Amino acid sequence: DVEKMVEICNPLGLIACICRKAMLGLEERSPENMTCMGMGTGMLKWERYPERYKGGVKWLSIEEAKQWLREMDRRGFVHSLMLFGTRFIAGICNCDYPICDALTMRLDHGFNMLKGHYVAMVDYDLCNGCGVCVQRCQFGALKMNVTQDRANIDQMRCFGCGLCETACPRKAI
Repeated sequence: DVEKMVEICNPLGLIACICRKAMLGLEERSPENMTCMGMGTGMLKWERYPERYKGGVKWLSIEEAKQWLREMDRRGFVHSLMLFGTRFIAGICNCDYPICDALTMRLDHGFNMLKGHYVAMVDYDLCNGCGVCVQRCQFGALKMNVTQDRANIDQMRCFGCGLCETACPRKAI
């Protein structure tokens, strides 16, 4: 779904993560380190907020944005929407717990966070119990079922991020 979003939003640009700066004091000043992507007309005003964009902006084509999102997925980041109000999508954050403010607020304090339209399901005929998916789940939705030696997904905790699906070597999710 995030790849579909970058097809309809313009301009697209890599920007520094405000959460990493606030939580760890890390300033992402080069495109190789940037983990957030601004999108849409709000990006045309980025120079008005020098503290937020100290590292500048690396402008991306649609294909470059898709490749970057795939790399973030490979690295295990959860794609989440950066919203300004509920009607305006400002970008895509690539988050990891406990550094991400939104994930921390949701997981540690129960604050609301938008869930995906889908939840993951395990195909028990394909699952061999390797546990790769469990290691990738940042929402605590995946556990190993000891009796069946297979992964099990708590549908209420699953946010539909897809990290387990893309990591599963047997395509069992």
